[in-house]
Amino acid sequence: MALIRGKWTLPERQAHGFLKSIHARHRMHPTMPSKDMGHPDVALSGTRTVLFAHGCFWHDCPACARDKARMKPFWRDKVTRNAARDGRQLAALRSAGWNPVVIWEHDFRSGAYKGLLRLAVDGAR
Repeated sequence: MALIRGKWTLPERQAHGFLKSIHARHRMHPTMPSKDMGHPDVALSGTRTVLFAHGCFWHDCPACARDKARMKPFWRDKVTRNAARDGRQLAALRSAGWNPVVIWEHDFRSGAYKGLLRLAVDGAR
């Protein structure tokens, strides 16, 4: 687990590069007013929109639907806790007036992330 990056992962670098290419003002790894809001990967400057680049395995992607019965108990518990924490953080952000956007790892692999980022930027303007 020591080799798993916490910041500047490939999806985060892809999002950063695309946002720069469309000249969208943004901040990487912003500090939020409350720890309950988590640590977003990107905040669109001048708006209350934050982006999360979630890995399909680590955050229990509903589209990828991994078979949890085949996971070892440690990983099953960890992924379940991660998904529960993500839900709490998204709820805290929404209740504080923020607009959280989650982009999944498979969206980065397929290239769909560009359209999702464009929608987030256009919706925030």
